[in-house]
Amino acid sequence: MGMINRLLRDSILSGMVIGIISISLNYIVLYNFDRWYQYATDNGSLFFPPRIQLIVLAANILLFRFMIVKWNRPETARGILLIVFISVTAYMLNRKYEFI
Repeated sequence: MGMINRLLRDSILSGMVIGIISISLNYIVLYNFDRWYQYATDNGSLFFPPRIQLIVLAANILLFRFMIVKWNRPETARGILLIVFISVTAYMLNRKYEFI
């Protein structure tokens, strides 16, 4: 129970863990839904490459807002925002050097 209590506290570390888990789960769910849609309808992808990443980041920004406004956990929200900034930076750098 000690580890779970540490993660539930209002801290930047708990926000970072929640942010990583949220990004991962959102991406897995959307990716698998897109594959299921392609298989079921024999159409193209619903989520073209930048679209799925933007939806995942928008979901994390909504989670950030809920942490700040509704649940009054500012330190956890800062950790989530840190993970969002790191993931956006990594995505932009990856996209920049992909076309060289």
